[in-house]
Amino acid sequence: MSRVAPKLIVVVAGVPPLLKSCFRRRLLKLEENRRKFIWLPMNNNKSYDQNYVRRLYLDFFDIWQELFHRSEHKGVIPSEFDGVLTIYLEHGKSSKLVLNSFEIETLTFGIPVPEILSSSRLNPAALKNAINDIIKWLRKAIRRGEAVLPAVSDQVRSNDNRTPLLLPERNFGISEVSRLARAVGKTTREKDFFAALKDVTQAFEVRNPRVRGRDSRKFFLNKKGILFQGPGNNRHGIARVLNNEHRKRCLIRSRIRLGVAYDPHFHYDCVTRNNCRLPLNWKSCHEQDVVIPKGRRHVNISPNDHVR
Repeated sequence: MSRVAPKLIVVVAGVPPLLKSCFRRRLLKLEENRRKFIWLPMNNNKSYDQNYVRRLYLDFFDIWQELFHRSEHKGVIPSEFDGVLTIYLEHGKSSKLVLNSFEIETLTFGIPVPEILSSSRLNPAALKNAINDIIKWLRKAIRRGEAVLPAVSDQVRSNDNRTPLLLPERNFGISEVSRLARAVGKTTREKDFFAALKDVTQAFEVRNPRVRGRDSRKFFLNKKGILFQGPGNNRHGIARVLNNEHRKRCLIRSRIRLGVAYDPHFHYDCVTRNNCRLPLNWKSCHEQDVVIPKGRRHVNISPNDHVR
């Protein structure tokens, strides 16, 4: 692999195994010396399974480690890196397995499965047409994903204290954060990506109105009455490294959200709305139990759900 990190990583999910040889050759032309593709042929021709999605995620992690955690980078993502896309073929309800595994970390959205693949008789010409369709849709999806990433970056880098896009999935609320991530993926269908993303965040605020916290600023309040206060300029979060305790997802989520890198020192100062005592028991980034001292009135939670 080149020692120069690509500007874009693209995870491609759902290529049927009967197309793998031809797809591999065609994919090389899309790299254009600035993209790195990560893909695997499916275990079958019609649906995702958990083992396939897990293997794809592990491959993604390995490439991520190789690119951005070498000694010359020291875990710092280069500023010229645009981000990560996950583009999946829409194999029915099983596509949720891909969404559940990638949609928080990467900008994730689907492309159609060629109808011709549902035929019981597939000759070489039909397979060639199917590959042509997938490559055409993939090329278009990459262009649209590359156009959306700057809009997401504007939120998580320049507006991190205000945006809901960095809220931790488990500790804020899995259903709300997952719904938000899925809506961001759908902005790839729109013409004005910045306007579409603004609509998505405003819709989230309608469902989760911000309330006043410290300094009379407004912050997001979850269903359990915990106020997620952005740190302003007081950033003392810890850039996590992988060890025997943390999972691969802990590290990936501590660096990127919805496909773009965010400040690894960003965290939320979480308090109760009335600044009362907090619950003592919490779940941290890989669901490990964390018990805070009695009487403590705030807890720090990072976007990857690390609690301290």
